[in-house]
Amino acid sequence: MSLADHSSAAAAGDSTSAFVSDTITGWHVLKIDNSATKGLGVGNSIDTDPFTTAGQRWYIQYFPDGFDNDNADWVSFYLFYDPKHGEDDEVRARFTFSLLDLCVVTVVKAASTPKQFVIVPPSDLHRDLECLLSSGEGADVTFEVSGELFKAHRNVLAARSSVFRAQLFGSMKEKTAQCVQISDMEAQVFRALLDFMYTDSLPAVGAGEEIAMAQHLLVAADRYDLKRLKLICDDKLCRHIDKSTVSTTLVLAEQHSCHGLKEACTEFLLSPGILKDVMETDGYDHLMKSCPSLVDELVAVLSTIRAQAKMSPAAICGGSTSSIVSDTETGWHVLKVECYSALKGLGVGKFVESSAFDAGGHRWYIKYYPDGYDQKYKDCISFYLCADNYPDVEVRARFKISLLDPNSMTDSDYVTDQYEVAQIFNCSQSWGYEEYFEREEFEKTKYLKDDCFIVRCEVIVIKDVSATATEQFIVMPPSGLHQDLGRLLSSGEGADVTFEVSDGLFKAHRNILASRSPVFRAELFGSMKDKTMERVVISDMEARVFEALLHFVYTDSLPAFGKEEQAVMAQNLFIAADRYDLKRLKLICEDRLCHNIDRSTVMATLTLAEQHGCQGLKEACVMFLVTPGILKDMMGTDEYDRLRKNRPSLVDELVVELAPKRIRLWSNKISLRF
Repeated sequence: MSLADHSSAAAAGDSTSAFVSDTITGWHVLKIDNSATKGLGVGNSIDTDPFTTAGQRWYIQYFPDGFDNDNADWVSFYLFYDPKHGEDDEVRARFTFSLLDLCVVTVVKAASTPKQFVIVPPSDLHRDLECLLSSGEGADVTFEVSGELFKAHRNVLAARSSVFRAQLFGSMKEKTAQCVQISDMEAQVFRALLDFMYTDSLPAVGAGEEIAMAQHLLVAADRYDLKRLKLICDDKLCRHIDKSTVSTTLVLAEQHSCHGLKEACTEFLLSPGILKDVMETDGYDHLMKSCPSLVDELVAVLSTIRAQAKMSPAAICGGSTSSIVSDTETGWHVLKVECYSALKGLGVGKFVESSAFDAGGHRWYIKYYPDGYDQKYKDCISFYLCADNYPDVEVRARFKISLLDPNSMTDSDYVTDQYEVAQIFNCSQSWGYEEYFEREEFEKTKYLKDDCFIVRCEVIVIKDVSATATEQFIVMPPSGLHQDLGRLLSSGEGADVTFEVSDGLFKAHRNILASRSPVFRAELFGSMKDKTMERVVISDMEARVFEALLHFVYTDSLPAFGKEEQAVMAQNLFIAADRYDLKRLKLICEDRLCHNIDRSTVMATLTLAEQHGCQGLKEACVMFLVTPGILKDMMGTDEYDRLRKNRPSLVDELVVELAPKRIRLWSNKISLRF
């Protein structure tokens, strides 16, 4: 198996997708009077009337005395496709004739990815808090910084910073102050600090201001104990060390205990010739005055290095060492081919495409050739990796394609070779494996199970290649915004409203609730009755449901539920999310309900979908119900009777939806014309 180049000029992060062959099955009963048709003559046939089954028009040719002289002692049957005007000229199908005179036709429709009824958007917690900061709604403290005023919320600041917590809720003097004075910080620095505290990200600054802003924010982050912000500034400064900045950066690193940043500065200064040049700058004078002991330390280290250096020819000539480092990013995609036999026979050189996926900051897709890439490889299955980029974009990448064990879902021993070779990909250049697996041998393996198999494509994108030090001085932690707000909720610190729900009391913060839900905003800051109430009573919701709702509001995630209660909690939270206009939570619950539809839940789920205007969930329920035999089983249940009584229009809609599918699945008996 070797890597092959595919030029479209000639041939025209982690994810999963599947090739699913959409099929429709139907049948047609043909009754024949044998005595009347026998003796018609070899090669002579009788055509049936056109009939519709499996969503297409067909007719059957019956040869009572055989198709030709070689088959004169046989009766022969042929199935013909009979398209109406405007329909496709070709249809891919499998069919069988049974001894019971039953012709079963399965039409193989276009391969596609599984239907996704609900699309859940990414977290919007940071955007909601950003809007809360910019609006100033519910703000209960003001900061005056260099003549500018900034409104903020005590509970958010306390959740993010232990120093702000002590200032605003502890025994320090600002506890009850409405305006806090900060005289030793620039306004733009404090504004960036607030942005980070509410969104866990930094605003964009001009190219010439990036280093100065990082230096100022590092000081501010250390002052307010914002560990992640401090590391972000450390990392930015590490990446911008040069002769003009190293002295100032080293002073900052020493004063604020930034060990990774200090190590990066020291390594730069000890490079041959660098320290001598830096000693002539004003920054070095600042270093001497601010941290004389640090300069002594540098000189001592440099002297030791010189004393230990061996006088090899390279050393005499002033030699140095470095590493060629390529910045890479890895992603993978799992592709499940669920219809191996249906796709087999597609044709040599013909392919189906996976859904697009992201890896290494670029979009990709996989081409699967069930009957081989070309005539030379017609006995093989082939795979190609293609970049889905703009015409002028090129990507260097390595990749491998592994068969997964269907039982353990782990990589098998069958992995493509030449993985270490990086190739150039663009919109007209792709690479793949024409001899991925010989088809006959593949069909004997354990990897083909229940007419499907799974492969994993791992992509390593080669980014910038440079000569640089390989050591990583700063390790960046992930965002902790949701964790900080989760701790604020559980502690109840600074809470200004209490909810009484069933038999439970829940403390919360008006401004956070208002930032996440327009309904809470209207209740707590609008003209509705709960605006000034310290306790809000909710009588029509279970305590555990409201607790999960609050958990989502503060963290943008749901707590863990037991397996047996997942469906019930999803239904209850779905109703609560609709009530408080929490769109993302509603979609999350809708998606979970889509994946838990069965005979015991479908009627209740369909009613919910109809009541709350969820088209995707409704479509998933209808698709389940029109599966052959399902609706018939459900029609005898109490759930169906309640649905028919409470939602008769929905039942009518179901019947209308089912009718065309029944037509496709069942065909009337016909007689022959002579």
